[in-house]
Amino acid sequence: MARNKSRKHRRNYAIRPERVRRESASGSARTMSVLEALQLALDHQRAGRLDQAARIYVEVIESQPDNPDAHNLLGVVQHQRGNHETAVRLLRKAIALNPRFAQAYSNLGVVLQEQDRLRESVVCHRSAVALTPDSPEANYNLGIALQKSPEAEEAVTYFRKALSLRPNYPEALRGLGNAFRVGGHLQEAADVFRDLTSSEKGEAEDHNILGILLKELSCVDEAISCYRRAIALNPDNVEAQHNLGHALLLAGQYEEGWKWYEKRFLSKGYTTRKREFGQPLWTGEPLDGKTILLQTEQGFGDSIQFIRFATTVSEQYDGTIIVECQPKLKSLFSAVRGINTVVAEGEKIPDFDVQAPLMSVPYILGTTLQTIPEEIPYITAENLPKPIQIQEKSSFKIGFLWAGSTMNKKGMVRTVEAAHFERLIGFRGTKFYSLQYGDTAKELRTSEAFNAVEDLSPYLSGFAETAAVLDQLDLIITIDTYLAHLAGAMGKPTWVLLPYSPDWRWLLDRTDSPWYPSLRLFRQPTAGDWDAVFCDVEDALRERLGEA
Repeated sequence: MARNKSRKHRRNYAIRPERVRRESASGSARTMSVLEALQLALDHQRAGRLDQAARIYVEVIESQPDNPDAHNLLGVVQHQRGNHETAVRLLRKAIALNPRFAQAYSNLGVVLQEQDRLRESVVCHRSAVALTPDSPEANYNLGIALQKSPEAEEAVTYFRKALSLRPNYPEALRGLGNAFRVGGHLQEAADVFRDLTSSEKGEAEDHNILGILLKELSCVDEAISCYRRAIALNPDNVEAQHNLGHALLLAGQYEEGWKWYEKRFLSKGYTTRKREFGQPLWTGEPLDGKTILLQTEQGFGDSIQFIRFATTVSEQYDGTIIVECQPKLKSLFSAVRGINTVVAEGEKIPDFDVQAPLMSVPYILGTTLQTIPEEIPYITAENLPKPIQIQEKSSFKIGFLWAGSTMNKKGMVRTVEAAHFERLIGFRGTKFYSLQYGDTAKELRTSEAFNAVEDLSPYLSGFAETAAVLDQLDLIITIDTYLAHLAGAMGKPTWVLLPYSPDWRWLLDRTDSPWYPSLRLFRQPTAGDWDAVFCDVEDALRERLGEA
């Protein structure tokens, strides 16, 4: 087991007969020599006959308790069977019997890595490389282990060493590309995967990963081509299909994009599972008074963006609408026109005839850029109680939010430092209000420039309360988070700050949104360049206030 286990990292089991012969020639297992017995067992092992292989390895160990090869290979079998602790014990025994047994170190490193014991795994693979520095496999395995550890940047060195020792080593080339990707070096990663996909060793998943990288680099047309190639090579590659849907939607090709977006429920990275009901899936036929259940999915912003389709279904298909949504959105959605009943997730759902995931409705309706339901506002604060009455009358009231969830990579990429807003605070005739929520709101205390900012976080306890606050502001400046959708659904003038590679719903190369006419989009010109974004925002605010 000299190579790491995964789709990309094929195992390579081997023994070294010359060493077995030297150490074990005097013993026998049944009527054959130890060497012959080990080779027979290895043949069984490679053919997947693990029970037969294990029996022979045990017989060899009973005959020769100090045989390191038998312990090593039986450890591999136990690992293949899922007996990881037994595998660790056997592999450690092999190393104790032969402290210079590089292959046993490597195999032990693989087992420990799959148990998420990454530091121990790295130590084992370093030992294997120290013993066999010119082994492509040992260097490759160390690169794989490092890539998943806190020392990930070092992985590049060992993948490059493996490739220098064996230039035609697609697994190591793939590992190098992934190491660059994990380290955030997207262009370098894309270059590696271009090389890989241009060779006969390239696999469907390599084209998919290249597509992901190119999309992040805003080469969306190329990304689409990569996803298509991945699907052509492997029609069952659900991740490529899902990614193709995202890329097509980002490119504004909605008709085809929605179709592939339906693959989201099969994607490993999609946290919402498709609900199973006895009632049939609605396919766009007239409802003629029947009751339809529409279920929200994903995050709050997604639900707010797509709840408009409940009104469309109600008015164009003559149905009774039940919406099941996140509990925090129940009171907000209860006032959306056309919805008859709103139930929170976990509550009893009234009887219904047909059902559909809310984010599948655009696919069912064949929605294009030109046919997005555009009745704005579809969420209002007209009848919502105000948690605070903003008394400021003479100033231009600006609310702002700078951070989203830091629990996921997307949230971190979208988040800006609060300090960027300092350049906006001093505009004459303005009053700034923080709409930041959670512990991040405390960042207001880090700069004297924010002393004049009023913190509204105590009044943002729910979505209805937040909507009532937004209704009293003249302008909202926010990153891509639920607040952009809520303000857009209310028709509030809103400036949205977008990273270089935006979410699909914001499309490409435009400052407006067909989803929300009151939004203005400010995009990073290069990855991570928030300074340029805030220069544009500052100029726009100066123009808006008549200070140009």
